[in-house]
Amino acid sequence: MSLDRFLRAAGRVAIAMAMLSPAGASAYEFRLVPSLAAQEGYNSNIYFTSQDRVDSWVTKVTPGLDVSGKTERLDAAAGGNLTWWWYNVDANLNTVDYDVRGRAAYRFSDTFRASATGAYRKESNPDRIFEDTGLVQNFQVDYRQDYTASAEYALSEKAAATLSYAYQQVEYPDRSFQDFTSHTADLGFSYN
Repeated sequence: MSLDRFLRAAGRVAIAMAMLSPAGASAYEFRLVPSLAAQEGYNSNIYFTSQDRVDSWVTKVTPGLDVSGKTERLDAAAGGNLTWWWYNVDANLNTVDYDVRGRAAYRFSDTFRASATGAYRKESNPDRIFEDTGLVQNFQVDYRQDYTASAEYALSEKAAATLSYAYQQVEYPDRSFQDFTSHTADLGFSYN
């Protein structure tokens, strides 16, 4: 996965935001939020090995941009960031990760609402899943895609039915046996 594909996806999200935003809406809220984060740290064991430890100063710089728009019927947002990693011990470990995401929800009527989300990211930091799982990955790259779609229909003032679908895919280009894809569909009924 290249930076080219990331920029194409970010461009598509920006175009979708422009197309979904109503031109003459009276109660239209629009936000554009840039961000920048920088972090410098010391790691005494960048490969997380029990022997032959290698220490390094690690620099992380993350610029980002979030765009959102909201009307009485539409609520949409898109955003993304790039993360540059620099290791002083080995320039081969230097890399760029990215994360792009978007969401949209539209109320077609008082009784029917539909929504969708999407996220695509490249990660290569070895401790990216450590807090969640206690596991350490090596400097292998993974690409993650997450998409959802849902619809909600109000059957009455107290009853509603929902239908949703979720798709997730994780690709490890250097370790194809660990790739996975999941599909989830739900049908629900609620009564309050």
